[in-house]
Amino acid sequence: MAEQGKSRRRILREIQFMQQQTKSGEPINIKKMQEYLDEYSAIRQIIYSDLSIMEEMGAGVVHKKNGRYYYDRQSFSGGELALMIDLVCCAGYPDIKSAKELILHIKQMGNDEEFDALSHHEHLALRNKTDNLDCINNTNIIHKAIREDKKIHFIYAHADKYGKNILDKEHVISPYQLLWNDSRLYLIGGNEYKNAVKQSSFRVDKIYDLKITDQKRKLLANNNPFYNDDQGFDGEKYLNSTFDMYNSKDGKTTQVTFCIENKLAGTALDRFGKDIKLKEYDQEHMTFTAEIQVSNMFFGWLAKFTYDQMHIVRPKRIVDGYRKHLQNIIDKYDYHFSSASKSPNKWTDSVI
Repeated sequence: MAEQGKSRRRILREIQFMQQQTKSGEPINIKKMQEYLDEYSAIRQIIYSDLSIMEEMGAGVVHKKNGRYYYDRQSFSGGELALMIDLVCCAGYPDIKSAKELILHIKQMGNDEEFDALSHHEHLALRNKTDNLDCINNTNIIHKAIREDKKIHFIYAHADKYGKNILDKEHVISPYQLLWNDSRLYLIGGNEYKNAVKQSSFRVDKIYDLKITDQKRKLLANNNPFYNDDQGFDGEKYLNSTFDMYNSKDGKTTQVTFCIENKLAGTALDRFGKDIKLKEYDQEHMTFTAEIQVSNMFFGWLAKFTYDQMHIVRPKRIVDGYRKHLQNIIDKYDYHFSSASKSPNKWTDSVI
């Protein structure tokens, strides 16, 4: 029995050696493996026998015609591991502690050389992270609620002037989907309002005290613009229609036609999706129509462009709404700054 136990430990050490010190697709260095197994005094014949058994068992060992054994880890390349770490670092979610643990787990999927090469990413994990320690657990609870077709209850927080989350309102909603937008994870769910269900978005890192209720979810009506037959909610269409995840006041979408310079075709496709149809307007411009939740965030996004670069063609009420939005901003600046020379006010001298 003691000899069996020693054999098992030796094989585990051999696997550990291959994982840590052998690159996938490269020949196994038998001499180095012997040195690694020093405490077991393993001769070459025993190692070859172990490797042969591993090959038969499909453990990632391959014996090629040149007589050498190769290790095929059948896992992620160094570049793929680096990409996963970059994604963890760039996201504002989860918290710092969980992000560091995730990065360590990802690094451990590589060999020793890859582990060291990936270590320079770690300092990035400290940037722009939430202080909510329940983020990962919240994600699991939301997925479970969706699978079980149940509503959820939680307290939503807002940030104070120091950037700390302050608990605010309680919500009971029907969870539909989790969506990533601009490095943040959002929960999209249905709120019941006046005998109807309206979609709303919530940042997962601002959700606290999350619990699954006994109430059955209520799905969107099939005439809702974001309803689909497969999952009850079309996440891609929702992302393409919103700006900074802000909904329109009534939760409905509007068909808006734009005129843009030809060189902004890529910008339009990236923002509104590949399904929009770009049509030639003249030699320098094209038009397209997109389904949008009109909000101040949409107007703010549009204001990044000059009129010639991109402007709304129709409907007229959206054109008028955008003009009113811009005029209101101009009027506020005119009022506060044109009068500043006559009578100082809190918006000028006290801030500057």
